[in-house]
Amino acid sequence: MLASANIRVKSGHVSLVKLECFGSATCSGSLTLVGKVTTTSKGRRRHTRTATIGTAGFSIRGDATTVVKININAVGRTLLHAARGHLGASLTIDELSPHADSTQAKTVHLVQEKPQAKSKIKE
Repeated sequence: MLASANIRVKSGHVSLVKLECFGSATCSGSLTLVGKVTTTSKGRRRHTRTATIGTAGFSIRGDATTVVKININAVGRTLLHAARGHLGASLTIDELSPHADSTQAKTVHLVQEKPQAKSKIKE
């Protein structure tokens, strides 16, 4: 269902995920991006927990490919910035139809796109 493990993040908060639907039935469900947050408490101890960094719903007609936009929340933007634009995450695909209660978990790589340099027009 997931077309690529690399996910581009545009303009700081919108990620583009390419999904495929096989067969003649319409595929629908939800996507959840989860990242790891490491915190320190009382000195040297490190604790790692998972945090949801974005969610989105999708509906794709049969035998089609589409791009789904996921808005990255503040925690996700902070993690992406701390990782210098390259962040490993987990993408969970909860498919509601045509196969009820089908769940897939994939490891993905978020890549921040660099802003385009404005070209100077000489007259």
